[in-house]
Amino acid sequence: MSKSLFIGAVLFSSVTLAAVSLGQGPPPGAGPGGAPRGPRPITLEQLTPNVYWVHNVGFGAFIVGDKGVIVIDTGGSPGVGKQIVDAVAKVTPLPITTLILSHDDADHVDGIAAFPSGMEIIAQENSKKFIADAIASGDTGPEAPKVPAAYLPNHTVAKREVRTIDGVKLELLHWAPAHTNADLVVYLPDQKLVLLGDLLVMDQHDLPLIHMEKGGTSKGWIESVKGVLALDATKYVVGHEGVVGRDGIEKQLQAAVAEREKVKQLYDKGMSLADIQAAVGDPIPPPPGVKASPAHFPPYSEVLYTELKEGKY
Repeated sequence: MSKSLFIGAVLFSSVTLAAVSLGQGPPPGAGPGGAPRGPRPITLEQLTPNVYWVHNVGFGAFIVGDKGVIVIDTGGSPGVGKQIVDAVAKVTPLPITTLILSHDDADHVDGIAAFPSGMEIIAQENSKKFIADAIASGDTGPEAPKVPAAYLPNHTVAKREVRTIDGVKLELLHWAPAHTNADLVVYLPDQKLVLLGDLLVMDQHDLPLIHMEKGGTSKGWIESVKGVLALDATKYVVGHEGVVGRDGIEKQLQAAVAEREKVKQLYDKGMSLADIQAAVGDPIPPPPGVKASPAHFPPYSEVLYTELKEGKY
């Protein structure tokens, strides 16, 4: 273990043996007088001697290298981004030198202004275009990334790039449009660890979450997950949950393939979207007494139906 990794491990273990609360904001829920809640307190989980998962930010992780720290994703606001920066500082005195964006959804990039200037900022090439277009147009919509021009990604990856950053060997991988058209997976071969961003989201979803409006596709999602499973890995870190087992990923992949085939069969018979959704049980209604909330993503069956209707299947 390098000196910096040893320091990080010692500092971390001196705080807690498993996870440590690092947030300063109020707990989840509205504040006094119905004021909007602040950022949820985040916790850290040490996955390997130099890799940490950041809970309660959607997707967040960092890797302590020889001379600097590599962070994956920034949280959804400068306040959350500052919590991540502060969390890194509690583990190691080394500076944050590299930022990797798993994709460009607002809850993964909008904390970027809290990070140091002058970092290497790595993204899939479609992410850089999407962020640059939002900056140029002045788009302030809820799904538009709030990334200052000074933090535009300065290094892009098309499909695959093998790097050693601050002594950390990693692979940056993009197979096809999946969750979005810009998913970037971080694979640490020496540690057999894969950081997936929201390519996989499994805590509340049995089927893929796909941004059709951002170029995501069901076919590309299946190709990408098969690519992940072909890696020599024993730990998989997914969006909004953390570490999951290989069997859970395989189960979601099998369910996605089966529903894709079934929806096509029903579509070819001329069935409507409503009838198809009833046939596959998607979307599933909430349990009794639980109020339904607006879906952020269309149900997987709707994605498939739309792809078939638009000739993009």
